[in-house]
Amino acid sequence: MSNVPVDYRSQLLSGLWIPNILKFSDMLGPRTGNKHYKVLSLASTDNEHLEVRNLVQNGLVFKKKDIHLWTYTHLKALRLVDSGCRVMAPSRYENTLTQNPQSVEAEFPFQIINLDFVSQDMSLESGRAEREIESIEATFRLQSENAQKPHCGFSIAYTTLLDSLPINCYDLIQRLNSHHRDGWSGILTKDFPPDALPSAVKTETIQRLLTVMAVKYGYHVLGFEGLLVGDVYSIVVGAK
Repeated sequence: MSNVPVDYRSQLLSGLWIPNILKFSDMLGPRTGNKHYKVLSLASTDNEHLEVRNLVQNGLVFKKKDIHLWTYTHLKALRLVDSGCRVMAPSRYENTLTQNPQSVEAEFPFQIINLDFVSQDMSLESGRAEREIESIEATFRLQSENAQKPHCGFSIAYTTLLDSLPINCYDLIQRLNSHHRDGWSGILTKDFPPDALPSAVKTETIQRLLTVMAVKYGYHVLGFEGLLVGDVYSIVVGAK
């Protein structure tokens, strides 16, 4: 049975997300009252206020309307209306970004993206992590295609559950390589294990895939940091 600490989100906020988003934001340029960061975050109605408060208190956003909270049901969206943030509730993020990205393309780009899939009542079935990672590839694509030129840069956090199922790297890389980009030769399957199962192998695989995705879409990786809380793994990547 997976270990998901009740306070994992508050631990990640203080121990990983906020410190590293601040670090990468400083590397992208000074934050001023005229520079409003636009934020996208997968939201849970139980704890989204913690993240919103931290973003505002640390000067990462100046208006709550610059924060876009994504939840996958209209009922939860209704409960988030009073947050003062913009609420998006088309469907599950991983489904929308991999199957119907054009429906949300106009909302991109964002300067801070927090994809906490653990907060979204995950379906613990085979292929879950692969769909999450493929949706991150689509996120990089939408960021790149809709960014001002040159790339303004952004921070992205990915949080997932390291369950007992392996990441099928072979099938995942085949899907990632199916998204063509001029000048991109693709990811070599021989550079990854066919099935990533032990936690250490999973975290390394996730780190490598996210940095490769950034390079694919023309970004320079400023750095990354990861943290494991119980069986919840989160990584923050800075890209410009």
